[in-house]
Amino acid sequence: MNKQEEKAYYGAICIHYKKSSRQEQSHILDEFCTVCGYQRKYAIRKLGQTLKTMTRQRPGRISVYNQAAIIEVICTIYLAADQMCGKRLVAAIPEWFCPHYEQVYQPLKLDFRRHVLSASAAPLDRLLSQP
Repeated sequence: MNKQEEKAYYGAICIHYKKSSRQEQSHILDEFCTVCGYQRKYAIRKLGQTLKTMTRQRPGRISVYNQAAIIEVICTIYLAADQMCGKRLVAAIPEWFCPHYEQVYQPLKLDFRRHVLSASAAPLDRLLSQP
């Protein structure tokens, strides 16, 4: 059983487990342990949690570069720069591509321009590596 199948099975059985009587919970727990291969105590803890606590969010701030317009500008500049790495792209954006981009394509809004100019290498690499 892979992780996705296990998560789907867990989601289906968790709701039923919480609504059941103690005897029914014991039978559900036995089945859950045999199907997933968990020890009984771990399965009790896992089924006692809510679905919300099982899903984790990434720590940290929300990315400002996930807006479609900013991604489009950065990808256009990236492709025009012959796909430079993030460190070189950060140095090239203010010198060459922001004035060129605005002449060829369209003027940037002030907040988009600020985000593009203030981008550092690591977020650019992460953003450009996504499919």
